[in-house]
Amino acid sequence: MLKNLAKIVQDVESNCIKDKCRVFYNELVSQLNHLGESNVKKSIRTISLTLVSIMMASMITACGSNSNSPSSTSSNSATASPGSDATKKAPAKITMFLDAAKAKNPTYTDLVSEYNALGGDQVEVNVLPGDGVAAMQKMDILMSSGDTTDVVVLDNPLIQKKYAAAGYLAPINDLAKTANVDLEKTFGQYLAKEDDGKSYYLRTDVGQWYVFYNKQLFDDAKVPYPSGKWTWSQYIETAKKLTNTQKGIYGSLMLDYDNYLNFTARQKNVPAYKKDGTSNYDDPAYKDALKFFGDLGNVQKIQPSWLEFKTQKVAWDAFMSGKYGMHLIGGWYMGLLTDKKSYPITWKWGITQVPVPDSGDGDRTLVAGGAFGVNSKSKNKDASFKFVNYLAQNAYKKGKGIPPLQSITDADKTAVLKGIADASDGSVTVDDLRKVIFDSGLGVADEKISGPGASIISQTILQEGELYMVGQKSLDDAIGAIKKKSDEAIKADAKK
Repeated sequence: MLKNLAKIVQDVESNCIKDKCRVFYNELVSQLNHLGESNVKKSIRTISLTLVSIMMASMITACGSNSNSPSSTSSNSATASPGSDATKKAPAKITMFLDAAKAKNPTYTDLVSEYNALGGDQVEVNVLPGDGVAAMQKMDILMSSGDTTDVVVLDNPLIQKKYAAAGYLAPINDLAKTANVDLEKTFGQYLAKEDDGKSYYLRTDVGQWYVFYNKQLFDDAKVPYPSGKWTWSQYIETAKKLTNTQKGIYGSLMLDYDNYLNFTARQKNVPAYKKDGTSNYDDPAYKDALKFFGDLGNVQKIQPSWLEFKTQKVAWDAFMSGKYGMHLIGGWYMGLLTDKKSYPITWKWGITQVPVPDSGDGDRTLVAGGAFGVNSKSKNKDASFKFVNYLAQNAYKKGKGIPPLQSITDADKTAVLKGIADASDGSVTVDDLRKVIFDSGLGVADEKISGPGASIISQTILQEGELYMVGQKSLDDAIGAIKKKSDEAIKADAKK
């Protein structure tokens, strides 16, 4: 028996691990009870109890010095049942970049408060000084220096692509599996993927493009309101019926953003880069897109030509003047149309889906939207992904935007659309909006060209496109210059 006791004591000494202390103690006591009550055995028991006292004191010193610390709670983890409190991880502290404006925006402050109130991981905001470009420049510097802020705000596609390519973001595919989130099923066509097939961020809203129209001008011209799938040829014919330049009315309005000059190529989802990394601007789709846009003003004359647009300084919000029949623009324009204080319009407006190329190979609308990703340097990637997923699935409810979700309940759809319909003052109904926003059947393509040299490429498209549209360059020369300068920009970016 003494031999057994000595073995137990030896084990206690050599295995003084806090999780095993109680196990060894219980076994030791059991062996002592087994000794019986004879004198000899009593003597042995006395010695043994003394030894036990010594050993327990040693165990308390070595193993139990943190007996009142949080870690002592897990000292029973080896014997605790799965799912008990003892097996749960301590809540993580998650930090998130937001610019100064977003840090005060109820959409984000409410979401953070609600997430923290769930009682699990806790989120703290790391406020970037300034707003817009200034804030993003500050974040660029921090990220390039290895900052470990867990969740990164990604305001637009250029930043999203740039950060994914730079390795600043962790791929979220495996993080989603760990969190039991099926990315494909949940986000569907709104799930952005990079060239490696992986996803690095989740959008929190969907900025789709639509055609808004002035019902008063359609009624005056006795033209039926557009509805359902239609082609660019049908759009042009409709706009011609609305155009009355003697009254200063055009059937169409498009602005001077670079993506108008690429629109039909983007609808066809033609890549902006070749597999060898050079620009793909010599693809015929980009040449066709530039010619198509130039012709709307110069040949079809359904909207101000580029020269007229620039010389007359047509405003970005000119559609609100009531002088344009249709306006191709992103969904954010609904904010103007429902802002009665800033734009007290007296006419009703409608919304329909974007026309598609007559060739039949571009049944897409364009899409953009803000997003959040997980910092590749984060020490809390799993917890951070769960919060990013929470943002992606709930931000639209706060911001009354279009959810970036493949599957959404009819009740949630109706709630989102009712808010817009109520604010439209009778211009559109929930059913009108549902047909265009959720049930158009169109796919989506990224609004912007993003990748190496993207900002220079964007400027070049506008500069060379303008020379073509005002007649100072041929279409081929303009396209050739865009291709050449884009390739140079890509090379320059690679050297940085």
